[in-house]
Amino acid sequence: MKKWLLMYGVGSAAALIAAVLHWVLARYGFSYELGADFAPSIGARGLYPKLVWGGVAGWLLLLPLAAGRWLMRSVIIALVPTLVQLLIIYPVMTGYGFAGLSLGIVTPLIVFSVFWCWALIAVAISRLI
Repeated sequence: MKKWLLMYGVGSAAALIAAVLHWVLARYGFSYELGADFAPSIGARGLYPKLVWGGVAGWLLLLPLAAGRWLMRSVIIALVPTLVQLLIIYPVMTGYGFAGLSLGIVTPLIVFSVFWCWALIAVAISRLI
């Protein structure tokens, strides 16, 4: 049980850092310059789901995926929430179409980049503890 709680905390902490990084990049027009028409919210309404789902996704760190290869491990772990976002949340729950392409052609790349950033941070933190 201790490992589950610890990885939830790691996932939430990594989600906070990744959300702030994504907000900063969007705030300075990085997403818009790439052709994506969305900006994350840094308020409680925008952060709460990211922290909760980041914690839940942190449980992926418990799986023995590419043990010892932190870069490959982060890519594999990032693919899970990326696919959920692109194939379930955008088309079904938000109506932004397949892979959120109505937000811009580079949306899948930005989504994967944000989740990979989250996964890199989460793997790094999990290696420290």
